[in-house]
Amino acid sequence: MSKDTLLNPANDIMLEAETLKNMLVSYATGGSGDDSEYKLLRKKLMADPSTKKLLPKCVLTCRDLSEFWGFIKSEFAHYAERREFLREEFDPLLTELEQALFAPAVDDISQTLSEVDSEHVNFAWRKALERKNSDPEGAITAARTLVETVCKHILDENGTEHNDGQDLPKLYRLAAEQLNLAPSQHTEQVFKQILGGCHAIVEGLGSVRNRLSDAHGRSKKSVRPAQRHAELAVNLAGSMATFLVQTQKVRKARDSSEPDYIFDSARLKAELSAIQVKVRGMEKKKVGMVADADMAGPLSALDQELDLLQAETEALRTKLRITELGFTYFEEHSFNVAVEACGMVGRKEKLSEATIKIPAAVVEKFKQARKKNVFGEFYIQSCFELPDDGARPESVLFYLFGSASDTSDIFLIEQWST
Repeated sequence: MSKDTLLNPANDIMLEAETLKNMLVSYATGGSGDDSEYKLLRKKLMADPSTKKLLPKCVLTCRDLSEFWGFIKSEFAHYAERREFLREEFDPLLTELEQALFAPAVDDISQTLSEVDSEHVNFAWRKALERKNSDPEGAITAARTLVETVCKHILDENGTEHNDGQDLPKLYRLAAEQLNLAPSQHTEQVFKQILGGCHAIVEGLGSVRNRLSDAHGRSKKSVRPAQRHAELAVNLAGSMATFLVQTQKVRKARDSSEPDYIFDSARLKAELSAIQVKVRGMEKKKVGMVADADMAGPLSALDQELDLLQAETEALRTKLRITELGFTYFEEHSFNVAVEACGMVGRKEKLSEATIKIPAAVVEKFKQARKKNVFGEFYIQSCFELPDDGARPESVLFYLFGSASDTSDIFLIEQWST
């Protein structure tokens, strides 16, 4: 099913398919039908190859309602037979559309998991997605493996011992405790219930895998999983994996000892990812507003916000490109505020106009930075406590910054003190 078709409100394919089905049921059972509407719906549904292949054969072959009436009248004598026939004929198309419309945000899950530095995690998620429609048993196995792998990844990052023999509920309990997600770590009843529900989901994934997946041998009475079982298991596993990964990311950011004005590539990537998720959500919201004339004002405001986010995205990409060359981004306003909060004075001057003696090692770093061809200007910022008697400060902190060629953003090249 093409994504554009599903997200186009002017051509709401789900509503059109339901409308066509109901029209034919009515017409086949003594009701009325609008021939021009039938032709329009048929044309729209046949325009997209992904819906055309699922249309009932009678719709493909009957160009108008009179042809349909000739077909249905000769095939089935009773109304009940006609209703059942049309229900079965439309079921594949409507089922496909429902799954596409109401499935969880797979793109967002994939985006979040792609940022995890673990090929095992990404492999498990890809395997689950690839198998959920064609191999329900394998998909359920991969779903459990995904959560298990994410738990192990989090435990490894936090230096928590575990072994391969531990089952999924045990691994999840250990990871949850590391992330402050264990129900026992909270006093509010609502959080205890929600986090207890998360634990129940993980235990359920283990149980459904043991009962329905391909991980164990089968008896003659074993129940084989259907596609809907696999869909449920994969969606639950993806949601839980995303929740754990995002919680770990927030925890690492909170525990970081870096000041809030310092941005390395990991922090910039996290910010870029957050904006991209927000943009996708706003674009989906916009799709639902386009066809409504009453939403012209809100739509214009939404477009302006999207433009701002797009500009912010491009700025972050520029910063990320430079930080990946080895230069840390400093948010200048916050840096200056921090300097003042420490009771210090900050003075900034162009390197070309500086009169201070620069250490040889700093000069070498400057030469290396200049060769990268990403900085349009270089500055030295000195920070010091101003003595009450007006004497020279006892010690001074110096920062050599490079300013990006197309922005005023500053990046640290080297720092030293006297």
